[in-house]
Amino acid sequence: MNKKGLTLVELIAVIAIIALLTIIIYPQVTKLLSNMKTNTNEIQESSIKEASEQYLADHVGKDLNFTNNKEVVTLKVLIDEGYLEGSTKNSKTGRNFDLINSKVTITRTGETENYKYTYKVELYDE
Repeated sequence: MNKKGLTLVELIAVIAIIALLTIIIYPQVTKLLSNMKTNTNEIQESSIKEASEQYLADHVGKDLNFTNNKEVVTLKVLIDEGYLEGSTKNSKTGRNFDLINSKVTITRTGETENYKYTYKVELYDE
């Protein structure tokens, strides 16, 4: 006798194998995609911090007040003055950052002429 197709049992076995592979692989793919988004977000924050460091280097002693030893720089300022280029989309949510409320707070500590600066990046979506 000449067989030209799958029996019902063979078809069910193939479907079961595909389902099993999907159950095993899906969580790994989801985790990988999540990690990629997290890494991209960390790179964005690092770029914003570096832009703030350059902004500070160019403006310290000129037009920064450091009221209570803190200075706030918005994303809009960093973009408008050319310190930050590229996408303003949040890699995790896919939405644009709120350029006015997203900011970097630069805190100054130490003695005059030996200041140390720390940077806190706060990013908000529109």
